[in-house]
This record gives sequence, C-alpha cells and structure tokens, in this order.
Amino acid sequence: MSSAADRSTNACGSCGAINHIGDRFCSGCGQSLWETCPNCGEQTPIGRNFCNSCGHNLKEAADTRIAAQVEQLERAKSLMKEGKHSFALRVLEPLCEASDYRYEANAEAARTLLADCTRDLNDWQERLNAIPARAACYVGEHRYQEAVELITPIPAGMRTEELKELLQEAESKVATGSKARRNLKVTLAEKDWQGALYELSTLRDLFPKKEKYQDLTTQVAEKILRNAEKLSAKGEHAEALEMLGSISAECKSGKAESLRRTLQEIVYLRKLIASSPLCSSVVGAAIDKL
Repeated sequence: MSSAADRSTNACGSCGAINHIGDRFCSGCGQSLWETCPNCGEQTPIGRNFCNSCGHNLKEAADTRIAAQVEQLERAKSLMKEGKHSFALRVLEPLCEASDYRYEANAEAARTLLADCTRDLNDWQERLNAIPARAACYVGEHRYQEAVELITPIPAGMRTEELKELLQEAESKVATGSKARRNLKVTLAEKDWQGALYELSTLRDLFPKKEKYQDLTTQVAEKILRNAEKLSAKGEHAEALEMLGSISAECKSGKAESLRRTLQEIVYLRKLIASSPLCSSVVGAAIDKL
C-alpha cells in the first residue's frame, strides 16, 4: 500500500526527480508533469495508466500515438526515396517537437531525418541545374547508356518532364541496341547474311559513330554479293536480285550495283519472253546464259 507521502508526490518520468503533486513542471529538468486526457479533457499526471476523471486508458492512447509517429517516420523515409523531399518535410516538421519524454525518441528521429532531407534536397537541386543539359548532350551524341546512368540515380519524384523524356528515349535505345546485338550474334553464327545486315542497319542508325558496325556491314555485304553471284551463275536471277536488294544503297559497292542492274535487265527480259509467244526458246536460252 502506498503511503500518504507517495500520494502527495509525483516522480518525473524523464529524470526521476520527485515533485509535489501540484507542480506543473519538474524541478529537476523542467519537463511538463501533466497531460490532457484525450477523452474528457481533464488534466492528469503524465505516466498514469488511466485518467482519474473518466477512467480513459491513457497508456493505450500514448502507445497508439507513438505507433502513429513511427508510421509517419516510415512514410517520410519512403517519400525521400521517391524524391518527394518537400512532402517528406511536411510530414516530419510536426514530429520534431515532443510534448513529453515519452515521444522524445521519435522527435529526435524526426529531427535527424529532417536535417538529412533538407541536405539531400539542397544537394539535388544544385546538381539538377547541370544534369538536363548533360543528359541531352549524351542522347544527341548517341551515348545512350551514359544518359541512363546519369539520370537513373535521380529520385523519380525529382525528375523533370524533360529528364523523364530523355530517360525514356535513352532506355528505349539501349534496349533496342541490346536486342540488335543479340540477334546479330545469332545471324552471324547461322551465316544468315541478310538477317545480319538488317540488324547491322539498326545498330548503325543507333550508333553512327561506331566504325565497327560500318566495317562489319561492308564484310557482310560482300558475302551477300558473292552468294548473289553464285545464284546468278546458276540461272536463279530473280533470287539473286532479291538477295542484292537487302543491301542498302549506301552500303552497296560498285560491283554489287552493276550486278543488280544486269539482273534487273535479265529478269525483265525473261518476263517479257514468258509473256510473248513470238519469242523463241532460243532467245530465252541465250538470255539465261547472260
């Protein structure tokens, strides 16, 4: 059973100093010794489990408030990760002041996060002044992977519309280039020269300054030319012409262009002979030997 002296004193939950029951603040640390009951509004000593006036569970109310503060701290962390630092600051500011010792740990955590958030926000704002121009330069110079690596670390919530568009374009180009390289490797292994030329065309468009793709295109075009010559020698002129058609004009050698024109003439004459009953089989055979 507590003594009369116990009932007339109130121990501070923050520093442990003994205070008179009517004291409003702790004589040892200045901590408020009273709180308002959230149910009835009456004042009651901090640390009591239940309100003396209405019996409301004060400990449960305090625990609920602490849990809500922890939830808000986690929300602020998530907002910071998303780059929404301004929203995080709004969440943290009300948490920085503790009404009594029970909430001081969360208040200290909020103050630390607030300082980190403010520092990060200022740092990113300074860096963002230069990043858009650099990213646009990388994309313009077909340095798509570098553009992706520059923009990706920026929290999504801080990316401007310009940066979002640049990132989307760069990522698309990188993905297209990766797919073309994989397909090129397969077509070369299978000696599918027309397929390889198609993939090389994609890669040359994406990376026009990479000489290796131009050199490889020339090599593949030569292989297609030799195969077309073989088909032509066997009298398969239409097939040879179709094969040469896979070589774009800028990649076609003089020899390939000469053969293309000859094949066009032969194919035209053969169609003309096939449709004309007046042309003899001798003429057709002579054309086949061209």
